[in-house]
Amino acid sequence: MTFSHFAKLSPIYCALIGAALGHGKLRAEELPNLPATQAFSAIEVMQVSGSRSHLLSSQLVDNSMSSIEIMDSATVNPTIADWLINAPSISLNGQGGLFQSYSIRGFSRSRIRTEVDGIPIITDRRAGNSASFINSELLARIDIQQGPSATLYGSEAMGGVINLISAELGTKKLTASAQSDDQATNSALLWGSETWQTGFAYRHANQASAADNTPLDSDFEQRSALLKFSQTWQGFTVNGSTIVSQGNDIGKSSSQFPNDRVVQYPTDEHWLSQLSLQKDQDWFVQLYQHYQNWETDTLRVGNRRNLTQYQSHTLGALALASLDAVGGQGRLGVEWLARRGVKIAESEFSLGGQQNFAQPLVDGKQDNIALFSDWHWQWQNWQLDLGGRFDHINQTQFISKQSRDDQQFSASFRIGYQLNTQHMLSAEMATGFRFPTLSELYFAGETPRGTTLGNSELAPEQSRGAQLNWLYQINSAWSIDVAGYYYGLDDYIERFTSQNDQGESFRSYRNLGRADIQGIEASVRWQGDSGMSMQWLGHYQQGEDKQGDTLADLTPAKLSWHTQWQWRGIEFSNQLTWLKNQSEVGSGEVTRAHRFLWQASLSKSLTSKFTLHFYGKNLTDELAFASADEDASLMQGRTVGVKLDYQFD
Repeated sequence: MTFSHFAKLSPIYCALIGAALGHGKLRAEELPNLPATQAFSAIEVMQVSGSRSHLLSSQLVDNSMSSIEIMDSATVNPTIADWLINAPSISLNGQGGLFQSYSIRGFSRSRIRTEVDGIPIITDRRAGNSASFINSELLARIDIQQGPSATLYGSEAMGGVINLISAELGTKKLTASAQSDDQATNSALLWGSETWQTGFAYRHANQASAADNTPLDSDFEQRSALLKFSQTWQGFTVNGSTIVSQGNDIGKSSSQFPNDRVVQYPTDEHWLSQLSLQKDQDWFVQLYQHYQNWETDTLRVGNRRNLTQYQSHTLGALALASLDAVGGQGRLGVEWLARRGVKIAESEFSLGGQQNFAQPLVDGKQDNIALFSDWHWQWQNWQLDLGGRFDHINQTQFISKQSRDDQQFSASFRIGYQLNTQHMLSAEMATGFRFPTLSELYFAGETPRGTTLGNSELAPEQSRGAQLNWLYQINSAWSIDVAGYYYGLDDYIERFTSQNDQGESFRSYRNLGRADIQGIEASVRWQGDSGMSMQWLGHYQQGEDKQGDTLADLTPAKLSWHTQWQWRGIEFSNQLTWLKNQSEVGSGEVTRAHRFLWQASLSKSLTSKFTLHFYGKNLTDELAFASADEDASLMQGRTVGVKLDYQFD
């Protein structure tokens, strides 16, 4: 990459830097003794203790929870996956672009439950339930719940739960950013009080390029808005929020671009809302909905063009009640999760624009009703947690007049022991399940990857998981956290490639039978007394089916070193990550070389209101693929950016 490419900046750079430095010069007397910014929070994964509401969170699951604070981050990331990969057990998978997907401990796609303010995000994209339709400037943090006991959340939580939390009430902030390479810009205005919050955000990016100048189909335009409120009266609390998002001309980056296949999402529209009522710590009721409507335009160069239209409406209700019995503290809950108007239609056109055919592919609905409970006991240095969940599901495809019902039960157990003030040991075991999605069962048509045929005979996946955890607080500065885990899987659903009688390739789904995943992850943290802190993260795993073949979507071995330094209103953060080569890969994957990635940021508080950030991503200009997926594109090359934050009174 040439220096001119490295330094190619949007004109917005000059405006941002000039305005910030100019204001800083006029207000220089305000600079001493300013609080440091929170740039490092973008890459620091913080462990969450049991300080949350016992009614709205599970002691059983929260012991394996961590959070990534992103509201005041110095770095701008276009996708939710870009934030998540800073956790040791999370990696990228699938193809690239705004809807980049991810895996947790080797679980991906519909094995991960993604939520926004508690609203489940369910789509029929094979890549997974991406929430990147929300601008990250409208978010406060991301909660990551992993471990076997995450199955308390139901079918799509076998691998864990990702919950995106919108901006906190009372946030008053204006932010704008721009970066090199793809000329991406992002701006947002948040304004609120103690009882309400609004937010408006706009972002845009052109096509990016890899380190060798290979073009990447990652352009997009997106508008997002947030409105939320909270009101408390005599022990009753009413909360509500709504988020709308509109995306246009979103590129789907892949290795087939631009010579073989060009894929765009011409439109991508979402509307989410939720309303809840809570009585102290006694009970909680929530209603929610998510409407989505999007299109996929796939050009097969020199052949044809396929347009796929998709829409669906997710509806749901959740009720929780706090219970105290047998010396323990518990919850009883019931959840109804429904999908209505799930419609997928396909049209095919010749290169000259003549329509070859138009046909519906899916017209379905789904109802999932669940009853669950979890309990927590504390005796001196011992902790005991139990949980159970029963689900009934009905899935219907109106086109073929097919319908199926199924029931599953899962159970969770955790025991913890505080040896002394320094050592904490815990063990947990859980069973879980995953129902096949409507697309896996009934879809029959074209996707950006090619012809895909569902399999209505798929059985639900089953899991049995175990985890051991050791937390060692060496002293006030040093701590170590180590977790080892194992999952035994039955009827694991794999997508495979085959050929029909005419020799044409197609993709479909099948149950593999037995599969196993095991791994270990660790973190070492050091907090100095001179404004410096460090964190070392590592993760290694293996996964095979009963024939000894490697499973797809496994996380490559990873080592990461994070550093943060604060001094006189300046904050510097640095992150180095090494990903081991992938020589053994699963179905639909290819081998990949090792990768070494470097990102850094520098933040300066110019006044009590203005903060200027500089950041760089892939500073080594590594030429590497984002994942082992056979269609994955190269990673974006070296990128530098600037961001300006203004905090209102």
